[in-house]
Amino acid sequence: MKNLKIAGIIHCKNDWALCAVSISYALLNHVDEVFVFNQGSSDATAEGLEHLRQYWGNRLHVFHIPDQNVEQSIVANTMIQIAAQVKPDWVYVFDADEFLLLGDGLQSTRLHDFLATVPSSQRAVRYTLKNFISMHDFDECDLQHYRRLRFVSVPHSEYNPKNASQTMYSGEKTFFDFEFPSKIICRYSHFLKLNTGAHTATHFGGGANAERNEPMLFAAHLPMLTRSRLDKRAEHGKKLMDLGNPWYAGWQQQLVYRLQQEDRLDWFWSQHSIDSKMSEQATRQKAKTDDCLVRALESTLGLLEHIFESTQLHHFRGRPIQSQAANETHLPLSQVLALTGVFQRQTEISLAALQRK
Repeated sequence: MKNLKIAGIIHCKNDWALCAVSISYALLNHVDEVFVFNQGSSDATAEGLEHLRQYWGNRLHVFHIPDQNVEQSIVANTMIQIAAQVKPDWVYVFDADEFLLLGDGLQSTRLHDFLATVPSSQRAVRYTLKNFISMHDFDECDLQHYRRLRFVSVPHSEYNPKNASQTMYSGEKTFFDFEFPSKIICRYSHFLKLNTGAHTATHFGGGANAERNEPMLFAAHLPMLTRSRLDKRAEHGKKLMDLGNPWYAGWQQQLVYRLQQEDRLDWFWSQHSIDSKMSEQATRQKAKTDDCLVRALESTLGLLEHIFESTQLHHFRGRPIQSQAANETHLPLSQVLALTGVFQRQTEISLAALQRK
């Protein structure tokens, strides 16, 4: 049986510590190589990724561009085609706040073994998200804090952006009350186009929806890890509004920006985090306890402590990691031509399909 190759793809911007954990976790457990797209980070991302690249070698590929308005789906699909150089069988596009688990969360089954069981007729597999609620004082750079992520939300409302936005604004409900959309892992193809958020995909050769739901495959999701992340979301929300986007385009970011303008982000954070002083009964009302993520992360946290010789990801072997922007990565002309050819062919097929309707 052929050994499957899985390429992981991640887009990051000022997410250094969380990216370090999620990238290392993916490489240690699920993927053969990771392609990182660093978009205009001004924190420790550039230097930190270089330290990781020196450890992981040719399993980690890092690309930098300056900060500019680029749609998430454009980033993902460009990186999917760049990943073609390693000839992957599957592509897994993940976020920095996402950790894939299988079965009981003890990593008893690798993603490679799991995908080997998927029939060749299936173009994608679908997995659910379990939202974890963070601690009020969580520090992303402190590896010890990841061992405290034991609280899983219990959603009881169907996902609907308009209803979610309105009820979260009023305080009637929180983000964690809603069951959020599942995501997909896709077979690689030149004719694959992943849609925003990796929730759906289009295959220009047809059969885009040939997928199956996998009850034993899910991701631990950390959507609101720290109070400072809310300020980042608000900044993104402002950009979306300034560009004239409708309310539903990045509605979460636009909502957070609206709350920031009303000086309500501290209140919002208290609604979406667990305080160590909170009573046990109040904690149970927000979430149930589950150690699956803590157990799954243990080997990754230990590895990072070894690589950095510290439990603090703002230091590397006793020296502070510098915050700085990276120089833009330049692709060989041959690779640019290959990318252009793929996207041109996708466009031609798409236009031909429209004309047939």
